[in-house]
Amino acid sequence: MQIKELSETIRDHAGQKKPLSIVGGNSKAFYGRDLSELESISTHSLDQIISYEPSELVIRVQAGCSLGVINAVLTEKNQMLGFEPPDFGGSTIGGAIASGIAGSRRPFAGAGRDFLLGVDLIDGMGEVFTFGGQVMKNVAGYDVSRLMAGALGCLGLITEVSLKVLPLPEHELTLMKPMDRDSVLSEMKKLSAMPEVSGLSWWQGNLYVRFDGSENTVKLRARAFDGDQVPSSFWQQLDRLDLFAGADRIWRVSTKAMDRSNALQEAELIDWSGSQRWLTKLDSLDIKDKLEDDANDGAYRTLVKTSHNEPTRFAALSAPVAALHKKLKATFDPAGILNPNKMYEGI
Repeated sequence: MQIKELSETIRDHAGQKKPLSIVGGNSKAFYGRDLSELESISTHSLDQIISYEPSELVIRVQAGCSLGVINAVLTEKNQMLGFEPPDFGGSTIGGAIASGIAGSRRPFAGAGRDFLLGVDLIDGMGEVFTFGGQVMKNVAGYDVSRLMAGALGCLGLITEVSLKVLPLPEHELTLMKPMDRDSVLSEMKKLSAMPEVSGLSWWQGNLYVRFDGSENTVKLRARAFDGDQVPSSFWQQLDRLDLFAGADRIWRVSTKAMDRSNALQEAELIDWSGSQRWLTKLDSLDIKDKLEDDANDGAYRTLVKTSHNEPTRFAALSAPVAALHKKLKATFDPAGILNPNKMYEGI
């Protein structure tokens, strides 16, 4: 389907109040509530790069364009997507923005929403809108564009995005060395202050650090860290959740970097300099009780992936925030047909 057909389909379904599941590459169907029983509407045919200006560090692409194609084009010009969205196999840029899922570079370079310059979308009534601009100087409506990042398609079907891109680092090294859990948060805090650090994770008793920048500086930092060099593919394995293959549940807890609460001592992996913890051995009641018992200030849990029938994947919102979400849903999708209940019941 092209944009006109997508718009007409949504308009028809809105009139009938018939829900739709928005699908791109369908590589992240595991994220959020399962909507496989609904009729789907696909952005698969919107697969073109509209424009790319390497000298301006800006690319505009249709939502169904695959991350593989985009990364290949950017690499030819020694550039990259700064938020490092993971490719789960056929992942699209629309899905990367809609899911809000970013890679290990996110705490150092920014999230997907930080690179968004503009978004074209079709709302829940079939109307086509353009928000933001296509260059850094033209960002009217920028905040509306950013609303779409992480909204999981509940507010509209993204058709095109304009993104700021970054130069590829001149040199990059990933090093690993053993470190016990008690010491790792303090070490991460120290390392995260270095501008050459673009990845910090702890996994199976080892601290992993990615240094990038000029070759001389990276080598200097690497000697000071005194670890063993490992393949940079570690970060792709982490971001694609390959390290948790076979797990029944994969929990992500976003928290303060130095949070040492008892519940988070059970995390098998610590990422994002300590502000993201991954757990696989707790069920929904266990993790809820443990986090609430420890009275974590600002910790937010997400059941990223599960092999069980668990409709609630995201932590409950406070009443004021829930009211705001519902108001946004009513504004962009008054018939409530786009990815209904994907994030929260009634949204």
